[in-house]
Amino acid sequence: QGGALDRERAFARVIVPGEAFAELNSDRGGAKVRRVGPIVQRRAVPDASERRAGRGALATRLGTPFSELVVTMLGGGVAADRTAQLQAVAAISEARTGRLNLVVVWPGAVVPPGLAGWTHTRVVQTRDALSLCLLADLVISAAGYNSFHEILYHGVPAIFVPQMAVYMDDQERRARAASDRGLAETVLAHELLLLDREIAAFLDLGKGDRVRAALAATELPAPGNRAAAALILGEEAP
Repeated sequence: QGGALDRERAFARVIVPGEAFAELNSDRGGAKVRRVGPIVQRRAVPDASERRAGRGALATRLGTPFSELVVTMLGGGVAADRTAQLQAVAAISEARTGRLNLVVVWPGAVVPPGLAGWTHTRVVQTRDALSLCLLADLVISAAGYNSFHEILYHGVPAIFVPQMAVYMDDQERRARAASDRGLAETVLAHELLLLDREIAAFLDLGKGDRVRAALAATELPAPGNRAAAALILGEEAP
């Protein structure tokens, strides 16, 4: 905290993006601090016909027809080894006819080589994970700030598997803030049997539809993108 305060002295103002839920926001203040709403990349949510077309184009591009799409994005293994979780989702997907498990990672990320052996799993390196999430029936994701808010604000059913490295932000607390409200589910990294049950609940027992409906009915804080941009451009007096 002392280091952060030292760095703060170098700036005319410090912009603090908010979280989706009030209990996750810090009470940090100060003359230089400006608070804005959550910073969220926004995309138009595709309607049913656009979603079908997007899924069809994806199947053609990958050469893999599918009727059910799971997007898995648990990070590139820098904060923690995610091999066990990635292999578990791949194994679960392998047993389901017509399911495609799309493992999404940033370009250059390290991917466990064993994933290449699964016929229903493909690995995609991209900086545009959101476009794929909008086509998915279920997203299985870490609960970092960007992914978490993009999933919630676009109404995507998700299971959050928080990163647990000590130097990360409190991803479990963030994930549980959503799952406690019925807006997602939280599964910890070691809970592989629970992960199996939750995937089945989302895709086979209607939980995905219930979460999607709950997200559509929830009013989240207004995004702070414009306010942050105005502050950066100096349109508010310091």
